[in-house]
Order: sequence, then C-alpha cells, then structure tokens
Amino acid sequence: MDTNGSSNATPSPRISIRRRVADAGDSYDDAHTDAAGLPTYQFIAVGALTLGLYIGLVFSSMQLPFIGKPHTSKQPQLIQSPPLSSLHQIYQEQAAAQINALNEVIQTQKEAMSKQAKELAALHAAVRVPYKVATPKSGTDVHRKNVKHKYTPQINNPDQEVDSPNEKGTTGKAALNTKHDAHDTQLRQHQQMVDLTLSSNKKDASDIKLQPSTSDITEVTDWKTLPSSSVWCYGSKRADRVCRFRNLCYHPKHDDWFILKTNSSVLHNVPDQVKSETLLETGTVENHPYFFWNYVEASPFHPSLQNIKVRFEDLPHFIFKRLHPKNIMHNLHDDLLGMYYMLKEFVGRGTSSRYMPFSLDGHRVLIIDPYDATDSTRIFQYLTNFPLRFSSYLKQKNEEHIVTCFRDAYVGNTKLTTWYQYGFNEPQGPIAGKSVNGMYLREVGEWFMRRLVLPLGHDEDPTIKDLHPLPSLPSNGTYGKEVDFQDTDTIVVLSRKGNRLILNEEQMAKDLEKAFGYKVIFVSNEQHTFEEQIVFLRKARIVIGMHGSILVMVMFCRRGTVVIEMYPFAVPGDHYTPYKTLASLNGMDLVYRKWENKHSSKSVAHPHNHPLHGGIDTLPLSEQTLIINTLTVPQHKCCASPYWLYRIYQDTEVTTSEVIEIINDALVESRKTLVRVRETNFHKVDVLPALVKNIRCLEHANRPPNTLWMAWDPPWNGVKIEKWNVHTMNDGSNYITMGSEPTISIPNLKTNTTIRVFIRPVIGTWKGDWSSRGECVV
Repeated sequence: MDTNGSSNATPSPRISIRRRVADAGDSYDDAHTDAAGLPTYQFIAVGALTLGLYIGLVFSSMQLPFIGKPHTSKQPQLIQSPPLSSLHQIYQEQAAAQINALNEVIQTQKEAMSKQAKELAALHAAVRVPYKVATPKSGTDVHRKNVKHKYTPQINNPDQEVDSPNEKGTTGKAALNTKHDAHDTQLRQHQQMVDLTLSSNKKDASDIKLQPSTSDITEVTDWKTLPSSSVWCYGSKRADRVCRFRNLCYHPKHDDWFILKTNSSVLHNVPDQVKSETLLETGTVENHPYFFWNYVEASPFHPSLQNIKVRFEDLPHFIFKRLHPKNIMHNLHDDLLGMYYMLKEFVGRGTSSRYMPFSLDGHRVLIIDPYDATDSTRIFQYLTNFPLRFSSYLKQKNEEHIVTCFRDAYVGNTKLTTWYQYGFNEPQGPIAGKSVNGMYLREVGEWFMRRLVLPLGHDEDPTIKDLHPLPSLPSNGTYGKEVDFQDTDTIVVLSRKGNRLILNEEQMAKDLEKAFGYKVIFVSNEQHTFEEQIVFLRKARIVIGMHGSILVMVMFCRRGTVVIEMYPFAVPGDHYTPYKTLASLNGMDLVYRKWENKHSSKSVAHPHNHPLHGGIDTLPLSEQTLIINTLTVPQHKCCASPYWLYRIYQDTEVTTSEVIEIINDALVESRKTLVRVRETNFHKVDVLPALVKNIRCLEHANRPPNTLWMAWDPPWNGVKIEKWNVHTMNDGSNYITMGSEPTISIPNLKTNTTIRVFIRPVIGTWKGDWSSRGECVV
C-alpha cells in the first residue's frame, strides 16, 4: 500500500534509462492517474465502455445493408440485415457484460485494499509504540547515571507507569533469555527488527514503493498431468549453491515448493542428502536459517495432482529472499549486487548497447520473503522490464488449490560480491578469508550511471582520456586542488532525520564550508530519491555521515573521494566496519577515515525508546546502571545487545575541529590517489601467454655443423616472456634459453637426425603449457 493508502497503483514495467533525475521524486501514482483520480487502466476501461455504448446507439438507428464477413468474389452479394430489435439486444448484452467485468475488477481491488489495511493494522498492533520523551540535548554523563528510568510493562494496563522493574527481570529481559535454540532466536530477533522498521510512520522520500500489480496475474488453466521436472545445481555446498529448475511448482495449500519427479527427471549436482538437509540458501547471509530452502518431491501421477488448475509461468523467474526489506545497505550488499551477477551469468543476450550485460525483456524477478513491496523496492525494478513479483503472488485470495508452476526458475543468489557478515554466529566484521574484487561493485555502479545518463570519469571510461587529455601535474610531487576533480566539488553530509542525529548539523556545515571552500549539501533517505542520491554523491569531494545504512551509497562515488564515518559516544569504530571494508576493496580507491565521539557531554541517549532503538528502561535497574557505566560497547553477536543499541542510537554533537583535522589528513592521501588514478588503467590485468606456434628450423651458411638453430613466434597476445623451456623428445633433455628471444641454438647433435621438440614459456616460477610438436633435421 502506498503512502496515500491506495493499493491500486500498477508498477511501471520499465524504467527509462533516459529519465531525468529531477523527475525521479515524482509520485508514480500521480503520474499514472487521470484528472478524476482514476488509475490509467480504469480510466481506459471506462472510456472504452462509453465509446462502445455510443457506437451501439448510432448503429441501432441505421439501416445496415452489409453485415457479416466480406465476400471475396467479384460479384458482391447482398446479405439480409437482422432486425433492429436483435441489434439492440446484442448491444445491450455486450454492454452489460462489460459493466459486469469492470465491477468485478473494482470489487477485487476493494478486497485487496481491505486485506492490506487489516495486515498493516495488525502489524502496528504487534509492535510496541516508542515513548515520545523530551530528552535534553546536553548534560553530563553523571547526570544520566542518576536518572531513575521509568518503564511501561507490556502486559495488563499499558498506561500504568512503575517506578522500577523487578530485579528478577521483565518481559523484555525474558525475551532476550528464552530457552529456544540459536536458530529460533535468530529468526525471532530478525522478525522483531524488521517488524519495527516496517511499522515506522516515516516515509523515505528517497524510495518509491512499487506495489504488487493486481492486473499482472497469469491466467489459470486446467492440466490433466503436470510435466516432469529437472534440477541443475551449481556449487559444492548449501552456502554457495544456486539451482536452476525446469518445472518448479508451489502449492499454496501446503506452503511447499515441489518438483514432479519421474524416471526422466535430470538431477544434476543435487546432493544425495537433499531430503534431510536444506538444498540451498535463498539469500546471501550465510548459515542463517531464515534463508534455508528445499523442495518436496511429488509424482505427477498422484491423484491429488491430476486434473488440477495451474498458473503456468513461461518466462524464467529469478527467486530470492531479502534479509531486511527496508534497508538500503542490505538491499544493495545482500541482494541487488548478487542478483546483477546472477542475471549476467544466466540471462545474457545483451541489448544492442555494449554496456548492457543482460537483456531486461526475457525474465522476471520473484521476491519470496513475507514482506512484499516496501519503500526501498525500487532498486530491484532496474533488474527487469516486467513488474516485480512477491510472495503474495503465490497465494492469491481463495486460490489455495491453484498451483503455480515455473517452466524455468533460478533459486538462490550468488555471494560473489558480499564482503561483510552481520554477527549472527560471531561478532560482526569482514567475511574471513574473502577478498572481494571492488571492480565488481564499480561495474554495477557504472551500470546505474549509464542507465541514468550520468557522465563517467576518466578512470571509468578509458576513451575519455583520449578525447579530453588531463592537464599536466606538478613536477615536484606536491599536489593541491589542481589535481581535484575537474567538475564541481561538494561536501555531502548524509543526514538522518529519525535517530542517531547530528545535533549541530547546520553549524558543522558552515564550519566545513569555511574550512575547505566547498559547498555543503545535505542528503537523506527522507528527502532524496535513490537516483538523486547517486547524482549528489557523484559530485562529492568529501562524504560525511553517522554510521548507518545510507553510507553504502559511497559505492557510487568517484575514486579518490574522502569518506568520513562518524560513531556515537562509546561505540568503537573498529568493531563495526561494513563501510570501511567497502572503501578498502581493491578497485574502489575511496579514502576512508573514522571519527569517534570521545565526549560524553556531547552525547544524548534515549533510554525510553523501544528496546530495539536503544531503550533500556524495561531492564532491571542494576543492568541499566551497568550499561550506562560501560564506556566501550563490548563485542557481541547480532542483534539485540542492549549495550550496543543504547549507544548506537545516541544523538551526537560533533566536534567540528576534530573532523576538519581528519579531513585535512585524508585529502593528502586522496590527492595522491587521484594522481595514481590518472595514470592507471583499472581494467588492465596481467594475462597468460598464448601457446607457442609456428616452430621453424633456421638454415644459414654460418650455422655450425651438428647444431640446431630453431625459432618460433612470440605470443600473439603480447605477453612478455622471461625465458623459454625447450624439451627434446630424442633424449629427453630440457634446455632453457638465456633470454626472452624466441630462438635457441642446441649444439653437439648427430648429423641428419630428426629432432622433435616441445616449447613452453617461463615467467618467474610459472611455466606455461607445451606447444605442439616441432621437427627439424640437423
């Protein structure tokens, strides 16, 4: 449901790559309704009905000499017209049928709106509403320690305030200490976190909701027998496995995915223990039970699957789950980046533009988590020209016996681009032993740039250097603003409106502008679209923001951009590094620095908030005191540590002088990076030499007797070789050339002997493949 309470808006099937960014914030519903407020397809239907009735009335008043199929003979034949009374009856029946059809559509939409309203009401009722407590913007840490927090129990009378919680624990604490196993705890905490986020009344202006389409529904047909299924899996274990299916089905009554197994089913690389262990993970967060997925084997000849109604999908569907449906860090890092490379691998068929790695017209995206569309769904629409589909598509109202089958389906998402783990099994941090190529992220960023018709830099498009040569650099190696970006530079402050605020944001902006001479721009999810954020960040010389999801947007920044991440009081930045890790990936070339608030007097906590937003007043007083007196958040697992939540949701008065000092240091490194960027082709890598070819014998009057002179072509792909290894089959000897020249002289051979040789290149300790056999007669 969109922010106006309407669920009738139909998602756009396409996103124009030449759409101007200035229009990116326009309401989709406003753009696709007529003056009377009707959605476009309803307006067309009403217009068509009116026109049909009008034509019917006109025809009914005329004598029609020719009615029926035109005759093809040269002599026209007259066909007797039916009585006018019959025409009236026909038109009336057609009009009545059209009106009934339109009424059915309207009734269906009303029912869908009612259902979504009930679900939203239930969601709000399930989440505790945070207190609205006026908290002073300053005050010493000692003062906060002596505050006797009040709390409201979540049972009985919610308005009754109690002086202090029972030392034995409260409902909130009991929830943290349940005896469920680790998997159940993870699932419960994840559900609470997402529900709280989705229940927020704030509208992120940066993101446009794309509601499931009520008209984009495949027709149901009758099937006597369902077709046989096959499965092809890629990957050696559950964590890295994705599978392609032929004829994968979903049964809403049983809430099960299933295949039709027959004697002709192909099960390629499907593990034997698939019946007892989950086959794959539908998301990229490794070993999280929320993503575990498997299918059921069924026989197409079982009576329950004979003569049934099926919604059969002919287009390939890419199926995955989101961890957090309303968080841009999770949406990009966990979902979109991986799905981009899934499509690049399995779809292909790029359009006429060489910059389009895959077609957008031949596949669909199905997101099967339970959340449907959210405010940040829009980025996924870039992956296909068809409207997005969600889990609700599989469970249409009053259709629990209708099976949905996909002729081709790809289930899972690649972990190729994930660089961070969120602390479900150990304290959060970079994924151990994994080195992600930052060029993979750069490719996705440039893909968005081209689709938004934004200019690329010299480092992103090598052809620009040839067209617009860069000015020369100072010879003394001291670089100032002359090496900065040639177009407008700005300082972008990533602003937050709901929590984790920068209390002196305006004054900080003035100080930064005075110190560096750059214009300061505030960018936020609440006020700017995803596309607008990209535009602003592309012009940023410096990006500053409090630790939070919007910092992932620095992946779209130019190389050499300075990124300053700020942390509230008592939060050690070295323990929470998703954006530091991002900036440090090979090929990203962002200059990262952190700022930590070391002044407790410049920090404002919110003990009365919801527990997941930093509230601690539901905890025993002794535990509250311990949390407040702990001046460094201890390392912890995700996601409900009260020490972490209490501190991370503090508001902060930033000490601007400290930030300016950090930026000055970062700019020195940044300008060195920019010089390196000018001289580097980031797409160029070392390649292996081609096989040795064209081995030939050399004859010359100066060739000594009993000596073989031989030459061959250097690698056609231009690789420089250090030396060559020549192997003679006759005696099994190996010879190494003294240099890189593709020639050799072998003495002391028997005259008139045919020497058979193989040759391979040598670079350091690496040795290439042997060539085809060459022969020479001494």
